[in-house]
Amino acid sequence: MPFHPGSHKPHEVRRFRFSLKRRLQIAAIGVCCILGGFYRYWNSVFIGENWLHQPVLSTDLIGLVVVVILPALPPSSWIEKIVQRIAS
Repeated sequence: MPFHPGSHKPHEVRRFRFSLKRRLQIAAIGVCCILGGFYRYWNSVFIGENWLHQPVLSTDLIGLVVVVILPALPPSSWIEKIVQRIAS
């Protein structure tokens, strides 16, 4: 169409893509957190410090898996469907 109202061409809607490579990287970070948390917990180190000298509980590292790994597990098409349902 040679004429667009408001002189703007319609933009194509960008689809959300979360490649398998990125999902595996995020899952690997989560696995490192849970292994570090279990290692500290089994060795009776319940409170450690991070690089900012803030206390970090070993159980917090284990609980971080829920935040890090679970969003990396489902395919991006499922996430896109959920976002579309929430947005509409």
